Amino acid sequence: MNPSSRLLALALAGLTGLAGQAARADVQASASHEALLASPDARLAANKRLVYDFWREVLEGGHLELADRYLAESYIQHNPNVPTGRAGFVAFFSQFAKPHDIAPRVSAPLVSITAEGDLVTLSFVARLPDPSVPGASYTTTAFDMFRVENGRIAEHWDAARKQGEAAAPRAEARPAAPAAPAMQAYAGHYLIAAPAASDQPALPAGTRIDVIAEGDHLLVGFGGPKVRASPPEAFEPGAADEFAQAGSEARVRFTRDAQGRVQQLQLTGGGLSFTATR
Repeated sequence: MNPSSRLLALALAGLTGLAGQAARADVQASASHEALLASPDARLAANKRLVYDFWREVLEGGHLELADRYLAESYIQHNPNVPTGRAGFVAFFSQFAKPHDIAPRVSAPLVSITAEGDLVTLSFVARLPDPSVPGASYTTTAFDMFRVENGRIAEHWDAARKQGEAAAPRAEARPAAPAAPAMQAYAGHYLIAAPAASDQPALPAGTRIDVIAEGDHLLVGFGGPKVRASPPEAFEPGAADEFAQAGSEARVRFTRDAQGRVQQLQLTGGGLSFTATR
């Protein structure tokens, strides 16, 4: 498997297809969110809207100051990587959420919004690189389920797997080389704040991007609440603040703040695109 394929061989902690099976119908996003939000039952319609607006304003918009409006103080979190409680939610996402203009509709590719009793489930398209066919991709479905109580979200479930707190894994079978001083500016943990706005290959919110400076190159690996850890892959320096992966079109570009500190990275090429912030 070439370096790009290894870099992109991610697995959602939800359902994944078995390699080698015959092609199947792609998962398709719904064109009408209003249709998804509709319900003849006024209570179910209100619960759908509550969860939808929470996702749109807090998770995608990054406006954690609105968490009080949507989450119960005793909010129960079943994702093993995020603290339980409203305060725990805010503390976790405050590490990387950046407030911006709130869009009129959820950007992530919604398939359905299902409500029954006090439960609301959001289903999303997830298009991922096919680990058995370099350059190809497949679709599967990601889910987030919420329980509503007294007009606020009281509980959350998803298919996340627990991620260790150890440092990002290093490439095996070779000792780590001391990093050049200039390379240390890029090293650290970056986080993706919200799902991608399209159904192209995407990493979910909360994914941690680990960047290790080693010698005159960087090692980039993935891990987080909904993504199994991946072995880090090497990127070599190119233009200013840009690194390329040998044998693929993957590029990592870093941006700096007004003081010249590295704050954000963007990976493009090789069939995947995302932005992550320190």
